[in-house]
Amino acid sequence: KPYKGDGREEVVQYLKENMKPEDSLYVWGYRLDIYVALKKLAAYPIANRIMIHPDPLVFSAEDRLKHIYPAYQELFFSLLDSSPPTFIVTFNRAPVGNQPSPSEDKVRKLLESSYSKVFKIDGEDFVKAKTSFEIYKHAGN
Repeated sequence: KPYKGDGREEVVQYLKENMKPEDSLYVWGYRLDIYVALKKLAAYPIANRIMIHPDPLVFSAEDRLKHIYPAYQELFFSLLDSSPPTFIVTFNRAPVGNQPSPSEDKVRKLLESSYSKVFKIDGEDFVKAKTSFEIYKHAGN
């Protein structure tokens, strides 16, 4: 069966159709290509979460803390609190998914309290790993 993509194209199309120019976007996950496809800057200077959320293959809690730069985490938390983005896109890839971190917890709590899920697509990547994109919109927008 031919490869049909992991859902990225559908996510980009949804955002093109539903984002206003003044809307802000943050992608939680290693999919910075979404910003490129939309020709849109990330809502925060911390576009890549690698400094605030360890790689999914770092499993021990002790090792995970070594991969978090506290100053970036503090800045990220402050920005989420003071200027939440209009849209947040989450990306998960099985079998690893998202390992816990303080930033993961903060994003999940914010999504639960202040956002509505407006789009979801499941797919698989080029090596047949299961993927999932979700788009959330801030309730105040």
